[in-house]
Amino acid sequence: MRHARRQIEVPPRSFVPRRAALLSPGVVPDVDALVEECDLDVLAVLERTTPIATQRTGQQTIYQMLQLEEEMHKRGGNCDSAAVYKKKYLDLLDGHIKKRIESLKHKPQNKECYMVRGAELLLARLRRAGVICYLASGTDHHYVVQETELLGLTSYFEGADELRIYGARDDYKSFSKKHVIEHIMASHHLQGNQLVAFGDGYVEIQEMRAIGGIAVGVASQESGEEGWDLWKKERLLQGGAQILAPDWVEFDVILDYLGVSK
Repeated sequence: MRHARRQIEVPPRSFVPRRAALLSPGVVPDVDALVEECDLDVLAVLERTTPIATQRTGQQTIYQMLQLEEEMHKRGGNCDSAAVYKKKYLDLLDGHIKKRIESLKHKPQNKECYMVRGAELLLARLRRAGVICYLASGTDHHYVVQETELLGLTSYFEGADELRIYGARDDYKSFSKKHVIEHIMASHHLQGNQLVAFGDGYVEIQEMRAIGGIAVGVASQESGEEGWDLWKKERLLQGGAQILAPDWVEFDVILDYLGVSK
């Protein structure tokens, strides 16, 4: 059903209160910089493998690069190893983040430009309601921690004995969003239907559905403009999202549905 105000899409009402939330940010390097740095062989493969790439959104970067390496081999292109591709990607990402850091140092009020609209108000409401929040990203751990600190959001993920922020590790098999979800359930003695995931990628949506939780997809526009990104919306529907929103401006509609107290 669609909520009348902004067409937030929710299924029939659930009365199981949610006690923990997994949030997954998107850290996206500047597209123009990537195009300038990538060689033509790589770009050609990326264009042909877009459907595969979209299904890996939310996974660790190394898995995306392993897929790229495989596709390059299939097509007989000049191929580097997945580790080399990941390093090139992280070098570009590092340059992008440095620009953000400099921008925020001089104009800290601009942090809203780097977040989905309504994100911090959503986090504040979840904390006030006693919902335990975790942050998990397929981007390398130190980048996730750095960006969270830069945006002034670290306190929302601080526990008594752990910082609830998770990202990819050099030993990539030691981390996954599935592992984080299992850790949340074990640490807080929760059932799957007491969890909710907020994200824009396949992985968190599918993993949350697999354990019986609620998956909330956000199909925001990368430009920061209002309204739906229809490509994202379709991808999230395919992934199994039960609730869809173009941003978090009307988070109250979603949290009311989830049984989160005001």
